Amino acid sequence: ALASEMRRGQKRVILLWLAGGASQLETFDPKPGAPTGGPFRAIQTDVPGLQISELMPKMATRMKDVCVVRGLN
Repeated sequence: ALASEMRRGQKRVILLWLAGGASQLETFDPKPGAPTGGPFRAIQTDVPGLQISELMPKMATRMKDVCVVRGLN
């Protein structure tokens, strides 16, 4: 029922499950300037105050359309 309702509303979800993939320090949480930060620079995105890894310059231009959930369970 939920899937058909989402189809009617033209809603889409993309889940990036990075099990075994690139770490958060190399993608969406580079921790610039911190001793525990990753090896890559942080670059500014099109969202003021939000930075991501320099490895994803095209993603940086599209962050206004992205919801990043930074959490740990």
